[in-house]
Amino acid sequence: MRLSIIAVFCALGLSACGSSLSDRTLSGGALGAVGAAVISADPLVGAAVGVAVGALTNSSQIDLGEPIW
Repeated sequence: MRLSIIAVFCALGLSACGSSLSDRTLSGGALGAVGAAVISADPLVGAAVGVAVGALTNSSQIDLGEPIW
C-alpha cells in the first residue's frame, strides 16, 4: 500500500511534462509506468495514474517545462 501511495505522488509530479493535452497525457503514461516499475509496483497502474493526471491537469497547475520533443 505504501508503494502505491508513492507511485501516485511520483505520477503526479512526472505527468506534468508538456503544454498540450496530448504531450501531458503521453508523457504522464510513460513516466507513470517507468516510475511504478522502478519502485516494483504494477506498471499498468502507474501508467493509468500518469495518463489520468496528465489529462486532468493543465500547464498552469503543474509545469515542468517543454518536453524535449
